[in-house]
Amino acid sequence: MVEVMKSSKYYVFLILFVIFLFLSTIVGIWTDYLWFDVVGFTKIFLISITTKIGLFIAGVLFFLIISLINLFIAYKIQPSKGSTKLFILVIFILSSFYGFSLSTKWLTLLTYLNQIPFGITDPILGRDVAFYVFSLPFLFSVWRIVFSSVLITTIIVALYYLKQLIVAFL
Repeated sequence: MVEVMKSSKYYVFLILFVIFLFLSTIVGIWTDYLWFDVVGFTKIFLISITTKIGLFIAGVLFFLIISLINLFIAYKIQPSKGSTKLFILVIFILSSFYGFSLSTKWLTLLTYLNQIPFGITDPILGRDVAFYVFSLPFLFSVWRIVFSSVLITTIIVALYYLKQLIVAFL
């Protein structure tokens, strides 16, 4: 009974700590909403906030899927002699950071999706200048997202194999 009370106090403390961490963000979002509402641009605010949330969720899911599949394959190739809970916890934490990082690319995504041609052709490559302003930054962002997820996943899997090697020799 005492252990249950101690663990419930721990969860209450953890929930209060998370609320405290995100309180300033929530207040900032609310004040931004009120300002956009006063000037009559609520739709613009809602588009930006839903894009940020969507990119966060997409980033978390993308990184989780890529990393957990690779960790699962590594586990099938070399079954763990110890616990893999630490690796899974690290993947979940990194995926949240990955989602936050991806949510900052909201303007790049929206400008790519709503691009308008400039009508000026680049004399060397023959492309519309809008490609360099809207499409190229988006393509670089996609490349960075895929490259960083593969790199981080490779490091996680390499650490998993290193752990297996160390455990095998001890």
